[in-house]
Amino acid sequence: MRLRQLFEEAPAQKIIAVMPGGFHPFHPGHKSLYDWAVETFGRENVYVAATNDTKARPFPFDVKQKLAAMAGVPTQRFIQVKSPFNALSYESIIGNPAETALVFVRSEKDKTSHPLPDQVRKSDGNMGYLISYTGNDNLETADTHGYLAYGPTIDFDFSGMSIKSASELRAAWPEMSDEDKLQAAELMYPGNAQTATQLLNTALGVKELEPATESNLVIDQGRLRSYIISLIADKIAETDDIEQLAEWLKLIVGKELKARGSRYQISSEDVVEAINMKMRDIVKEENNTPPTKVKPVREPFPQMPQKPTEPVSGENGEIIKPTRNGGVSLGNDAGTFIWDKAGKPSMYITPSINGIKQVHNMKTGNFTVDYRNKGLNIKQEYDKDGNSIGGADTQYSMGGVTVSQDRQGNRSGTHQMGTRTVNFDPNKPFDPSNAG
Repeated sequence: MRLRQLFEEAPAQKIIAVMPGGFHPFHPGHKSLYDWAVETFGRENVYVAATNDTKARPFPFDVKQKLAAMAGVPTQRFIQVKSPFNALSYESIIGNPAETALVFVRSEKDKTSHPLPDQVRKSDGNMGYLISYTGNDNLETADTHGYLAYGPTIDFDFSGMSIKSASELRAAWPEMSDEDKLQAAELMYPGNAQTATQLLNTALGVKELEPATESNLVIDQGRLRSYIISLIADKIAETDDIEQLAEWLKLIVGKELKARGSRYQISSEDVVEAINMKMRDIVKEENNTPPTKVKPVREPFPQMPQKPTEPVSGENGEIIKPTRNGGVSLGNDAGTFIWDKAGKPSMYITPSINGIKQVHNMKTGNFTVDYRNKGLNIKQEYDKDGNSIGGADTQYSMGGVTVSQDRQGNRSGTHQMGTRTVNFDPNKPFDPSNAG
């Protein structure tokens, strides 16, 4: 789904349902949710999505895909993505976003987990991208909103243990006997017990005929830090409420974590690196490139109102304000109209729809498309005919940290620490001693 010109909404002509998850490993609970999605949305419309991130969890994508196929998910329906809850990750299967509804399928037990639907953005008061799924009738298209649907899952039982999640399975697996593992693997992956057991043993670090020693269980500080930064980056990617996320990032700084024989205290530099990591992904993501051609949104200027000394409301609910340069602005449902101090039209700003607005320079005829979403801000300039001019300015801000890339591809970073602003180079590991 690319940044595109504003247009009128139309009902969705088809549905794509995506079941994102970690799948470490794919188990019968996941399969039951997949079966529910197939029954609800149709087999040809359902996909399962996972990342290839092994920094925090032990299963690479190809192993996840193999285990899911053994459980009954067609290989071509199990796809790899970078950001599981980012609609831009699914452009290849969505097709035309103006004709397709996008539904994310999650387990009912995840109803309180981020991302949450129906969240009003504090930044502009508009509804966030994700909203609740209530049925297949009159769905909005993917360029306007995505849906969250919650389906049932089953608990599965083997070796006398009730396993409800992948984390419980990972914890139980190393303690199970070889016979119990084969029985469990047969339950999870019918007809593939031997192969599945080998994959699980390899991914979970359980080597046959070689008991784990104390040295195998210790994670060094460097690996633990990478693991923590990866978790922070995942949190950034999945949270819609930027103010809530900023508060969370502030709270975790200074917290000490313990894992597998190591302790690590989270620092503000770790938060910087996590945000920098997401920025690198964003810059590399082709789908974040603005279009080279857009349709300019034109609105005739209304009659210039009398300039007030302070903001006032007009007869029809419009907001009239004096500007800093001695002009006047009028804001209504059609956008914001600005006159200079000589009374000539200076600027027109369209309403923000789906995080996209156009800012028109009435004197040059050129305009800028401004796209904002979850801390990401992309600005692309266009001429009066809607042709792009040069590259785009890209900025990603979160929790007091901002990473920017100008139209020439130059990158810079700042970290607001109280009243002090620290500059850093996003292309290098963060070193406070070298910060300007």
